[in-house]
This record gives sequence, C-alpha cells and structure tokens, in this order.
Amino acid sequence: MTQKILVVDDEVSIANVVALKLRRAGFEVTVALDGQEAYEQALASRPDVLITDLQMPRLNGIGLCSRLTEELGGIPTILLTAKGFEIDRSEIAGLPIRRIMTKPFSPRELLAQVQETLGLAAPAPAAPEAALPASRSPDLAVCRTRGRGRGPASGGEIAESHR
Repeated sequence: MTQKILVVDDEVSIANVVALKLRRAGFEVTVALDGQEAYEQALASRPDVLITDLQMPRLNGIGLCSRLTEELGGIPTILLTAKGFEIDRSEIAGLPIRRIMTKPFSPRELLAQVQETLGLAAPAPAAPEAALPASRSPDLAVCRTRGRGRGPASGGEIAESHR
C-alpha cells in the first residue's frame, strides 16, 4: 500500500520540489498551498505524514497540526520554518511534530526524515556535539540545513541535528 503524504507550503516552488522528490521515491503526494486547504484535504484523505510550512496564510502550520490532532488524533508531522524563526516549545507541546527543519533544506534530507518518520529507514547517527539537552522531548528532532547556493530547496547538507 502506497503511503500518503500531504505537503503544505505557500511557496509553490518549494511545494513542487518536495512533492517531486517524494513522488520519485514512491509516495502518493498531495499538495496544498495554505493551511485551510491542507486541513480540508487531510480530513478527506487522512495522510500518513504531514509536511507543513510554519508561516502560511489562512491557517499556520501549528494551527493546522492542532486542528488535525483534535479531529483525527494527529498525523506525524515535519514542520518547515524560515531560518532564524524561533518556535515556542510550549506551542507545540502535545502535537505530533516529529521534526522541525529550517529553510533552506535538502530535499534528500527531507526524504530521509519522512522515511524515518514512517519507520522505513534506520535513523542517521547523531553527531556527538549534537546531543539533545535533557529538557527537550526525545520524540522531536530539530534539523538545520545549510544550502550550497543552488536555491532555497536544493543542495543542502545537515549542519546540525538534534535527536
């Protein structure tokens, strides 16, 4: 059975790059360009994983996760956010957010995170200097990527990963 992924980003180019990478990996992908559209699609299709931008019109990524948790019991989520944007950990407590990735990010790394979230790949070993402080949830990983100058959604590498 093909696993379904809902990709949500108001930047069409990012949504399309992510969708293409995931489709090539064999996933069934649906794209939404804002949080409200994503909410309606998720209720109708019940995806296995949600990849959502944080800052979007009509309903932001945290609001989307919150509403889907209330309606469906939650969908494992990878949250995308702009570099330098801080997320208040209390806002996401109790939500099924498994990863937070900063833009720009590597589509290859995002695919690896999706596979890990679905239990399809072994987790990448964490670097010793990237150990998770005891105050953070062990279920949440924060990934920061550093691009190589080939656009916002390509060519990055893991610069830091918390697990």
